[in-house]
Amino acid sequence: MAKVDEAVGLTKGEREVYLALAALGSSTANPIIKKTGMQKSTVYFCLDRLVSKGLISYIIRNNRRVFEAAPTDKLAEYIENRKKKLDEEKRKIEEAVKALTSSRSIEKHGARIFEGWGGFEIAFNDILGTVKAGEEICVFNVSGVPPAVHDRFRRFMKKFHKKLYAKKVNARLLMNERMRLTIGKDREGESGNKVRYISEAYTTPATINIYGNKVLLILLSEKPTVFMVEGKEIADSFRNYFELLWKEETRVYHGLEGIKALLEEILTYDEAMFIGGRGQVPIRLPDYFWNEFVPRAEKKGHKWRLLGVPEIVKTPAVKINFLEIKFLPESTLGPIVIWIFGNKVVNVVWREEPIAFAIENKETTEGYKDYFEMLWRDEVRVYRGLEGIKLLLEKALEHDQIRIFGGRGQVSLRMSDYLWNEFAPRAEKKGFRWRILGLPEIVKTPIMKAKFVEVRLLPHLAIGPTITHISGDRVVNVIWSDNPTAFEIKSKDLAKSFGEYFEMLWKSAKGVKR
Repeated sequence: MAKVDEAVGLTKGEREVYLALAALGSSTANPIIKKTGMQKSTVYFCLDRLVSKGLISYIIRNNRRVFEAAPTDKLAEYIENRKKKLDEEKRKIEEAVKALTSSRSIEKHGARIFEGWGGFEIAFNDILGTVKAGEEICVFNVSGVPPAVHDRFRRFMKKFHKKLYAKKVNARLLMNERMRLTIGKDREGESGNKVRYISEAYTTPATINIYGNKVLLILLSEKPTVFMVEGKEIADSFRNYFELLWKEETRVYHGLEGIKALLEEILTYDEAMFIGGRGQVPIRLPDYFWNEFVPRAEKKGHKWRLLGVPEIVKTPAVKINFLEIKFLPESTLGPIVIWIFGNKVVNVVWREEPIAFAIENKETTEGYKDYFEMLWRDEVRVYRGLEGIKLLLEKALEHDQIRIFGGRGQVSLRMSDYLWNEFAPRAEKKGFRWRILGLPEIVKTPIMKAKFVEVRLLPHLAIGPTITHISGDRVVNVIWSDNPTAFEIKSKDLAKSFGEYFEMLWKSAKGVKR
């Protein structure tokens, strides 16, 4: 046997163990110890070193490791990378190993194990050597990539997929949402790849590659481990599960981590729309939202439009710079908040452990978008209950004044805590004017004590049960029943017309002494 110089990167012991194993074929450690005459501890040490260098692999059989020498082309590549000047020695080793292995069969069943980056490369070279033009590989990459090896893994996979494309082999990949802007973006930009994203509800501890009748299970770390399982039934089982998830249009996202995954996906689009927003995201995910999401959204020029319920004005959501809010009364919506972005419609239920149901379907999403735009453009809105009236007063406070026809002082009678403790202090500080063309009974109500309120009477005004508010470009008709109802019309022309009529009556109306 020709001598293999240690400059190649193999010690004398490693060389003897490797060549003994090549001669033996698949073998446990004891025959190798016997053939080399080396001590047991030394042989095990050399075997582990050769596994880490990718020059041998092993399977588990009857709770014992059965070793096998790597293919000769891998050994040749290893030698060339370690010492290019040893071309002649490389040729002799290849010939020696081929001569020793030509007469034995290679084990084709069970799980082969590859360790280290050398073993990792052998496993992926097996994919390239197995698949043929026109075939495909299926990949679950839903476990994410540890930060310590992220860049190395990313560089390796770019080179691998170039080789895959050169062979005219396609790839379908299901990836974790967290990988969308990095590895996911890499794969989307390559020809021959189709990528879909999946929530963390489907997280697996390993990255899985399915090709031919083989499955690779990859545990990524600074010293990766790859399990290669060969068998048609096993490969078909993994492939069927992959197809189930690939075709699935409805997916479930659990907990705050699921909500974060959806927000990360939203950020890949220019705009998102929400129906029934309650401002829960900045409340439930404050650190992530303000420190991670918002800076990227603002830099991107991201836009949110939200049709919110009245309570949202009390949440931090109103501080979001890229958010535009219009309001819908609570009574028009159920407990579900609808998110619309890309080709997805997501129904979010904000319970203690949030849950979201995402439907990915272009036709469905287009229908929801049309519905949102109809509501967004709608000039007439209905508000019910005292919460609806409160919301309208909050909107009025955005302007300098509110003008009211037919006031009866109902706010001070029905909403006294809100009026005096919340509204009045802000109104006085702002210099807000609340002018009422009221009916005579108003003088007996507490509204007369408000410093910012001015009242004049129109005793003969036949106004009926409806009261009209004018603020900004909105005209609101309020019916003060047991459960008040208000109809808001947003129209600059209409507000201007009502405003002029109000001013005309104000000049002729009778003032009230306090």
